[in-house]
Amino acid sequence: MKKEKGEKMKKWKNVLISTIMVISAFLIIHHTASQDVVENEELLEYWGVANTNSLGTYFTSTDPIEVAFFPTEFTEMAMERWEIIADIYEEVTYPEEAINNNDWLEADAILQDALDDMRMAGKDDDTGVIIAFIYSGGVTGNLRQKFNRAGIEYEYE
Repeated sequence: MKKEKGEKMKKWKNVLISTIMVISAFLIIHHTASQDVVENEELLEYWGVANTNSLGTYFTSTDPIEVAFFPTEFTEMAMERWEIIADIYEEVTYPEEAINNNDWLEADAILQDALDDMRMAGKDDDTGVIIAFIYSGGVTGNLRQKFNRAGIEYEYE
């Protein structure tokens, strides 16, 4: 009887150890995968900001992943248009400090916050016009009228 009880305890001990090992392996894999997802989300955010603002990028580190931006000719043109928009729309701020500090994530967040506020205020049409102008130079909607009222002469290049 004692031998039988000892064998049962040994089986339970083996099952328990195996279960703990499987759970531990799962937790390690889950943690590693979670870190990869976070890094991929950060890379997607960097890529989105770089793409939207026509920025060049390069990796300054791979562990952890760090990305640096640099403005291109297209970035400069978009920023000039952003300054014009900031002069016309009181809701939009030109993030000069963030741009001078090469903090494009912050600059992009400033514009997104302004556009979100405008959408909440029911100015969806204006947000589309602003985005189109800043990023492509297109003067659409009532933007031409706003330019005329502000005395701004702008021709799409």
